Amino acid sequence: MKKIILLLFTFSILSCSKDDNTSSYKGKNDLLIEGSPWIYHHAEILKITNNTTPPKTKEELSELVDFQNQFLSYDFNRDGSANITVNEDTTHSFNYKLDTEKQIIEFENETFYTLENIEVNESEFSHTIDITFAPQPDNRVSFTAKLFFKKN
Repeated sequence: MKKIILLLFTFSILSCSKDDNTSSYKGKNDLLIEGSPWIYHHAEILKITNNTTPPKTKEELSELVDFQNQFLSYDFNRDGSANITVNEDTTHSFNYKLDTEKQIIEFENETFYTLENIEVNESEFSHTIDITFAPQPDNRVSFTAKLFFKKN
């Protein structure tokens, strides 16, 4: 009888600890909001689709993206709005929608791009973006980059 009571007690403790873990699970939207503002950290160049003459290396493109996004940050709010800071003096406000099936964040106003292949955890947020850099009409490079952001 003591063994049965001990087993029941052990199972009840295990099931309680299991319930505690599931209640602490946070969805992507909660992680986006709680980690805000997300501050740009670095870029990883995934694929170069069109290159210039002379061609740019992944390292050169990464430095270019880092320079252009040094002030970029996302601040997601529980009411479905987001503030996007693009430089020291400019912040834009948009409503956003997170689509967890497609792994994208869409903004209400189409003047800002859709964030694709989003990943978020307690300390890091990332997304991919297609970029075309054209300092001159005949000098153009197109590539896909993954941008990484850190929790403030």
